[in-house]
Amino acid sequence: MGVIDSKPRDTGTAGQNGGHGILNSQEERQQYQNIYRFLNRTDVDRDAKIDRVRFFKDKEPVFEREIHEQRSSSASCLARGAHARQEAEVIIIEEIDPECLREFLATRIQNYTQRHSFLTFVDEYLHDHPSFNFTDVEYRIRATPSVQNKQQHELLIHIQLRELDRPFKMSYFEIQNSARESRALRGSYAYGPLNPVQRPPLTPDDADFPPLAITRASVAIWFDGDPWDTCVILVDKRVPFVGLPGQERPSRYVVGAHVYSGYTSMRSLIMDCFQNNTNLRNAGMPAPFTVTQDLRSIIGYDWLRIIGFVTRDLYSIHWALQGGDRMSDENNQELYRTALQHLFSIDRRIAWYCGLIQEQLDSCRSKGKPLWNGKSLGLEQVRVADMVSQELVMDFEDIKTQITQTTERLDKSISYVNGQVNVKEVERANAQSKIVLALAVVGGFFLPISTIAAIFSMADDWAPGKDGFGQFWAICIPISALVMVILVMIIRWSTILRWMGRLRRASRMCMEGAV
Repeated sequence: MGVIDSKPRDTGTAGQNGGHGILNSQEERQQYQNIYRFLNRTDVDRDAKIDRVRFFKDKEPVFEREIHEQRSSSASCLARGAHARQEAEVIIIEEIDPECLREFLATRIQNYTQRHSFLTFVDEYLHDHPSFNFTDVEYRIRATPSVQNKQQHELLIHIQLRELDRPFKMSYFEIQNSARESRALRGSYAYGPLNPVQRPPLTPDDADFPPLAITRASVAIWFDGDPWDTCVILVDKRVPFVGLPGQERPSRYVVGAHVYSGYTSMRSLIMDCFQNNTNLRNAGMPAPFTVTQDLRSIIGYDWLRIIGFVTRDLYSIHWALQGGDRMSDENNQELYRTALQHLFSIDRRIAWYCGLIQEQLDSCRSKGKPLWNGKSLGLEQVRVADMVSQELVMDFEDIKTQITQTTERLDKSISYVNGQVNVKEVERANAQSKIVLALAVVGGFFLPISTIAAIFSMADDWAPGKDGFGQFWAICIPISALVMVILVMIIRWSTILRWMGRLRRASRMCMEGAV
């Protein structure tokens, strides 16, 4: 995170103490701590990019791109037009900055209730704590369903896998340092490496698959009320990775049967999807949930990409394990250790992904928030929203099915590797037991000899070179053989009992047959 004041200080002057004219009281600075930290960061670029879509009741929508460059200030971008009551606007903001936030509050927010709703929306979007290694539990407590149903916004968290163009092993330090160098809005812990499992017999020095950068991103959507006339969509900037050995490959998405390639901006991708979406391109104002259709489809494709790369890793692990019998025990041990580490790393992430997918599936079923489905919607708006909901539920149920199958394969792979490790341990234990048994046989053979030698002290006629030395061996060898027979009988006593039982049964059957 950036450099911030240790504690908010209230001097009674609005706009000071880190409020930047946005958080105007000590209470607000305490309530919206994510916004407060964001306003006081010094390690991020502050250059919001804004697109806008204007919907009308009686004509087709107007798509306005990069209006932040076409006009002099954010205020002019966000100000309502003369015919505001006859239109609704969707404002897409990429990499929101304090100036944009301040002007939106000044030009669009009309009362305290709307202000609280909008600041809560922005504060939740700016939530930037680690997904796993968190220390502040308060930020991990989820709002109850009753609280979420009263909200006017929705936050969609998704994971992007961004593949590089050349094979190398990427570390956490490299990817997180690259994110810091790019002055990303999200903290460095929102980025991580995923080094694919290489196909055997390739080695890390002769890799085939390039690494992937894991990016945790958020899309937040807010509607001002029912009926709605303002929608704000906040998206993350697609951070360019600098200082890495490889460059990022062009991205690819399939949304609504259209293929989109080479996008470096989520905002531009959303705008192109909007323009190709017949549910938005026709005349009239869409229902709030219909506006979010393409956002959810983009996120769904990101989930499918994750499933594809995880499946490839599982295939690579399976091929490596299948060829493990041709390796030495030392190489086998390293193979199993590496496979388990990678499988557990995937399992840790997949468990969290499944929860996010389930949340987004439930949201598609309920058509977003209850406040988005108010009484102001017309019959046509409701019909289109229901159709969109059915399509998205079908897509996300398929995604859920695929990731569930992937999770089952993952669990089976972990069980298989653990089983193979146990088998190797048993084989190693058996080999060691045979060595111990051989030592016991040798010791058992010579034990009577040393005992007799100790009793008779190997003196006089029994000493080496004397006439009785041969008698000593004549006595020792039969006794040793007898001891070995007894030792074998003790070891094989259960087998001897079964053999004797079979003999008794056979003898009894012969006697009954003779009678």
